[in-house]
Amino acid sequence: MKQSRLMSAVEAVTNVAVGFGVAVMTQALVFPLFGIHATMGEHVAIGGVFTVVSVIRSYALRRFFEAVRVRGAAETEKTALGAVSFRSGRAGGAQEASSSAIR
Repeated sequence: MKQSRLMSAVEAVTNVAVGFGVAVMTQALVFPLFGIHATMGEHVAIGGVFTVVSVIRSYALRRFFEAVRVRGAAETEKTALGAVSFRSGRAGGAQEASSSAIR
């Protein structure tokens, strides 16, 4: 089943929104270990920047892989249809030329 662009965006935003809280809390715990001291407001702002980047990345990758899937399905269908046409004698000019050479 094909996923719409809207549902791709909804999935990407939901995925990142759930991770946002985890990321902000992780920053609050890990930053001090590296000597970085930030207020909770700064952690939220930093998390917000990374969240926006993550939503764009996630959406773009989802659309890319959907395009690859659709293109692959179209190529498979085209190949299958070509094989059926060739077997049924409707392959077109190439087969007609080769069969006239055999006669």
